[in-house]
Amino acid sequence: MNYRLCGDGTMVVRDDGVYIPINDRNPDYQEYLRWTSAGNLPAPESTIPPTPDQYTAALQARMDDEARTRGYDDIRSGVSYLGSAIVQFANEATALNEWRDAVWLYGLTVLNSAQSGSSALPSLDDFVSAMPQMSWPKENASFTQEP
Repeated sequence: MNYRLCGDGTMVVRDDGVYIPINDRNPDYQEYLRWTSAGNLPAPESTIPPTPDQYTAALQARMDDEARTRGYDDIRSGVSYLGSAIVQFANEATALNEWRDAVWLYGLTVLNSAQSGSSALPSLDDFVSAMPQMSWPKENASFTQEP
């Protein structure tokens, strides 16, 4: 496995094309740190433009990384709590689900616009930076169940 740096230093890219946000809670980033601690060095940023698949992979990686900030394995894990009897989990799942829809609508709109020739693709860093931001619901310390 090899890695290369990406853009402004907020991500690294694995040689299989997976974009990995720099976050200590991200298991892929932890693997990258073990790789560098073994004396390996990442390649410099590539001048080859990313593919549409790499754009969507970067969005998915960013969404998974955000879900991990609340202890979920990834965004699918967080969304799986939709309808939970535990109010906090249900609220977070609803927020994640709505955010995921907004992110994909944004991403697909940008990619479709570029494919149709209406606009150029932004850099990958700008693309991820411009995605909708997650707004977590207020934490419910009691984790009460709905009646």
